[in-house]
Parts: sequence; C-alpha cells; structure tokens
Amino acid sequence: MSRYPLYQFSEFEYYFEVEELVETQYKVSFSSSSHLLPMDLIDCDIYEVSFNRIGEKKGQKPDVGQRIMETISFAMTRFIEKYNCPIIFICDSLDNKHLGRMRRFNTWYNKLENKALFTFEAKELYSIEEEFTYYTGMVIQNNHPKLIELIIEFDNPEIFKQKI
Repeated sequence: MSRYPLYQFSEFEYYFEVEELVETQYKVSFSSSSHLLPMDLIDCDIYEVSFNRIGEKKGQKPDVGQRIMETISFAMTRFIEKYNCPIIFICDSLDNKHLGRMRRFNTWYNKLENKALFTFEAKELYSIEEEFTYYTGMVIQNNHPKLIELIIEFDNPEIFKQKI
C-alpha cells in the first residue's frame, strides 16, 4: 500500500485527498515556533506540525489509516529534509484523545523508511494550573548542527510554557 499523492498548497502547507472517502482531504501545516527557543538558539528554525481533516467522511469507511499515516510521515520528513529544521508537535487534548495521538506519532516514527536519519524525542508535560497532562514530541535530523542543544532544550519544559 502506498501513500496518497501529496500536493504543496503553499510553502508551509500540503494537502492530500483520501480517494476512498468522498470529499475528504487532509491538510498538513507547518508554522514557525522559533519564538519558543532561548536567545542562544534563536537562529534555529523550528516548526510545529499540525494536520486536520477537511470535509466529512462520506461513503463507506474503508481502512485508510495506514495510507494516511504514510502520507503524513512523508510530508513531515520531506519538510524536515527540505529546511533542515526540527519539527515539534503538541497532541491536542480538547477531545481527551491526546494519548492516542501520541501513540500514533510513535507508530509513524517507528515505521519511517529512513528512520536512522532522524531522532525522535517525546515527553509528557503536566500542567499544575490545569491539572492536566500534555504529550509532545520533536523530530530532528541527526545531522542538524545543533542537534544536542535542541534536544537539551526540548527536555526543558520551559520551551512549551507559552503553549500549555
């Protein structure tokens, strides 16, 4: 089974159509998050990835999860390789499915064809104010010149304070 054809909508947005589902597309977006980094790393580009379904799932509901996973993985690795920048994600918790999303990111990373070229960091953050746990992660190329510094910064929960 192969991925869906991926189309670039703009410099930071991609989309693909789920052929088996009428009027269903997915959008994969990357937004700059360099503002989360400390001053000594401010020259690094770092992007947050998000994706969402556009349209309703109409018609039969075939098992398309694998193809969607492969397509989003391809978009993420393509973006990282093109810009040589790490990407971060924060699992949405509004519907209480954040742990499942984290598992899905783990699965995607573990099934990457060229996984050896990347480092995947995942963590669990607890917000005392909200009494809630957030799941987040970062994918970075192993040849990134500031790989170690970015991993150390990612391990510092202060990086996400503005987000949670």
